[in-house]
Amino acid sequence: MPTIIRIDWYLNDWLADTCDLDPIEYWIYHRLLMQYYKQAGAPLVRSYIDRITNVLRDEEKKKVEYILRTYFSETADGFSHHRADQEIAKLLEKSEKARKSVMTRYSKPTNEERQKNERSTDVDRTNIERSTDEVLVSSQESIVNKPPKGGDIAREPRAPRRKPAAALNFYGLPDALVADWIRSRGSKKLTQTAIDGFKREADAAGWTLERAVRFSIENGYQGFRHNWESVRNVGSTSSVTKAELDRSAAWSAYIKPYVAKCMRPPLTYEQWTEQYEREHGSGMSAEEEYELQGGRS
Repeated sequence: MPTIIRIDWYLNDWLADTCDLDPIEYWIYHRLLMQYYKQAGAPLVRSYIDRITNVLRDEEKKKVEYILRTYFSETADGFSHHRADQEIAKLLEKSEKARKSVMTRYSKPTNEERQKNERSTDVDRTNIERSTDEVLVSSQESIVNKPPKGGDIAREPRAPRRKPAAALNFYGLPDALVADWIRSRGSKKLTQTAIDGFKREADAAGWTLERAVRFSIENGYQGFRHNWESVRNVGSTSSVTKAELDRSAAWSAYIKPYVAKCMRPPLTYEQWTEQYEREHGSGMSAEEEYELQGGRS
């Protein structure tokens, strides 16, 4: 029978299972469970149970039966405890693993035995290498002395052809700037997608592609975005778009007559009266209109 010298005691489980026991029941359960662990899971026989409970009074002995019915299972050999059997199995498995580990550790060969094995291994390796070298030399001689088939001259094997990479479209950037751009990107490969993205963002910012590339290189950027604050602060070479120019031209054409009319010199009374009668002919008098307009048309 194995000896159990330690157990894993789960306090929360123990308190949950024994919270409704009175002191006598608690003592009986604890005493029986400790004896069960001491026996390494051997069933508790009735004779032992009667021996440890003979000091109890008759009404207290009834509590022993309650503990047995509640926490133990009666078998042909005695009373067993399911949870204790699980914990004992875990302890025995852990103990067996520890025993095997110790046996493996102390069963390793000594230094003298290890050196002896190494010497014998070196001798075997030397014999194998010698036989292998003889086979290689004979094979090389047969290959060298073998004449070419059909009298053809042996040719060097051709290197495999590599498919040329598609040329990148840099949209007319100077070669020196392209070289600097590639060096500044470091390990990031410059692809056509990246170039097209630069051009798209440069167009959105109103910049040329060359200016956007130079801006990224000078500032140590890997990319470029038209909505960056640094880009907006620098401004653009063509900040006014075509639509804005069209709107400005239309507004100038609309306001120009009014500006010219306001900038001409004041009319005299006679000139005003003549113009008013020519344009209106009736209604407010020329004197009242003249006073209302402040002497200007």
